[in-house]
Amino acid sequence: GVRHHLVWGESERWPWLLPLLNAFEAGSVAGFTVLGGLAWWRGMRIAATERLALRRLVLLSLPILAAAILVPPFLSMDPIDYVVRGRVVTLHGGNPYVDVPSTFADDPFLGYGDAPWKDFPLPYGPVVADLQGLVAWFANRFAFLPEPGELVVAIALFKLVFAGSLLGAAVVARAIVRRLAPGSESRAFVAVLWNPLLLNECVAQCHNEALLLLTVLGAVGALLAHRAGTAALVLGVGVLVKFVPLLLGPHLLAVAVRQRRLGAFALGVGGAAALAAMYWWQYFRVDGAFDFLSRQSAQNASSVLWGLQQLLGVEARTVLLPGRVLVVVAALVAVWQVWRRPEPRVLLTAVAATMLTLVACGLTLHGPWYHVWWLPFALLLGSGYLFRAACIASVSAPLGYLVWAFARRHDEPSQWLTLALGMLVPLLGALLWRPRAANSETPNG
Repeated sequence: GVRHHLVWGESERWPWLLPLLNAFEAGSVAGFTVLGGLAWWRGMRIAATERLALRRLVLLSLPILAAAILVPPFLSMDPIDYVVRGRVVTLHGGNPYVDVPSTFADDPFLGYGDAPWKDFPLPYGPVVADLQGLVAWFANRFAFLPEPGELVVAIALFKLVFAGSLLGAAVVARAIVRRLAPGSESRAFVAVLWNPLLLNECVAQCHNEALLLLTVLGAVGALLAHRAGTAALVLGVGVLVKFVPLLLGPHLLAVAVRQRRLGAFALGVGGAAALAAMYWWQYFRVDGAFDFLSRQSAQNASSVLWGLQQLLGVEARTVLLPGRVLVVVAALVAVWQVWRRPEPRVLLTAVAATMLTLVACGLTLHGPWYHVWWLPFALLLGSGYLFRAACIASVSAPLGYLVWAFARRHDEPSQWLTLALGMLVPLLGALLWRPRAANSETPNG
């Protein structure tokens, strides 16, 4: 939990300390992944054999969440950028989609985190923009604390919000599995909340994927409960967190039509559109407010498409277009399957497969946190190829940080390791993993 980026400033005052801290943090990543993975898998097996009340599950999980909150985010600079961009909104009166943090040169927080991202506009949706502004404003009430006290308060607030989001996602997952496989509710709760990758990315490293996960799971859960209007509205909120859930709109629409709840779904879409219009007025009615979309798409590292570029010696656009065509085809096939059989398992499979295809083939940038987009849905299936790939990714993807943690470099060795452990090992390993018996592949059979 040593966070020398904040405490020692990259150990510039004591250069001899930096390699020791890096080695300690790399060892922490490896130890957490191995021990956390074993505990997670055993926890799922135990939960599958006992019907645990939700209150007991939450109480058992609070110490784990508390530990993830207390661990400083030593693998990610994103939380610092959340705070800095939030200050652009509420303390400087700027528009985070147009005014980059470096515009406000006198802001003392510019000295923290990665300098290049201070010249980058907000790459997330307006819900995140407002959340960042609110947290930055509240943390500024603690400006009297010694440096970097205000920053620590802000990051702690983000962690609390994201921990609550992950807990809420586990509760929703439990409700979904009650319809899919009655008796496996406790296993589903543990599968999400105790998952090493989800704990690390959503809480310990403080990525806002927790908000996205809560909204998309909430939309799927509402639809399975025949609340199509709520599902459309919640998915719309998810799109305003990050735009990627828009790809799942046709999946939910297909189920709503088969449920004969198209009118309710349309009302939910209308509510989401009204919210989007409000945010357009707040942030996007100025020139250049949507430029962040093209700039974010230009990021290129650690992905399957990046690997193909390196092997074939071609430009990003050469592999990006075929990859995105494949994503569209996969989404259309998934929608067709959902239309034919609007059942809980088919819908979860369609969502997981579509988002996995997007992560694997539709992005030139990949990071372990992108697994949050698909992995929880695959875990709820309890069996099959996607479930096996999700289980492997839960313990292999965090190890992709090892080179970065040890050497603090994002060069090719680090990127190849992230790609291998984050994508290739789970996708190929799931093909080789054969259950010992028909009822032993997963804890819930």
